[in-house]
Amino acid sequence: NLLFTIERQDGTDAFTVDSDNGNTVIAGTLDVDDATTITNTLNVTNGVDFDSTLNVDGAATFQDNVTINADNKTFAIQNNSNVNKFTVDTDNGNTDIQGTLNVEGGGGQNFSCYCPPVE
Repeated sequence: NLLFTIERQDGTDAFTVDSDNGNTVIAGTLDVDDATTITNTLNVTNGVDFDSTLNVDGAATFQDNVTINADNKTFAIQNNSNVNKFTVDTDNGNTDIQGTLNVEGGGGQNFSCYCPPVE
């Protein structure tokens, strides 16, 4: 087993590659200018900051709260034809549901619903 290593001036490893498996360790920032393709799992230990669109083709699972922090934006759930079926306006919380709303387990809770007149 051989390691290709680039060291800092203080003798600590800055960059290593393991010859047995290609595992690479970078002790610093990796800056990539062009597209990057990852064909296996991407595991990130700390936070991730995306400055553009995140497109997920498979299922997404969140293990904690999801927060949308934006002015004058809409949280939307759409069908495959890009038709909004559920939207929430971030400015005022106005919610639009295209379909049936089932409310269960009220248990004596106060519940009010505004239904505008049909024109």
